[in-house]
Amino acid sequence: MKMDMPDRIVAARKTLGLGEKASLKEVKEAYRNLAKQHHPDKSGSGGEEHMAKISDAHKVLIDYLEAYKYSFKLDDILEQNPQWRWERNYAEDPLWGAGKTKRN
Repeated sequence: MKMDMPDRIVAARKTLGLGEKASLKEVKEAYRNLAKQHHPDKSGSGGEEHMAKISDAHKVLIDYLEAYKYSFKLDDILEQNPQWRWERNYAEDPLWGAGKTKRN
């Protein structure tokens, strides 16, 4: 049975041992680690088949990530980086942020 692209992406993510959210850096790191571990020169017989599966998973995810449309709307940026939202809203607040004064 042929898988459609969404199913291939999910299967590729699982093959590389990634969670439901991962950065491009994490995808590349997972691939490198698995490639080192399962390279045919290192793992011996049967390694070629496993390495082919890892390489295919990497290609599927990289193709997906390269085609992904990123949002540069401020709300989306802050949603992806909650610490930036916190800093923006509270960093200068005397009670919660860096402007907080010490009590004697």
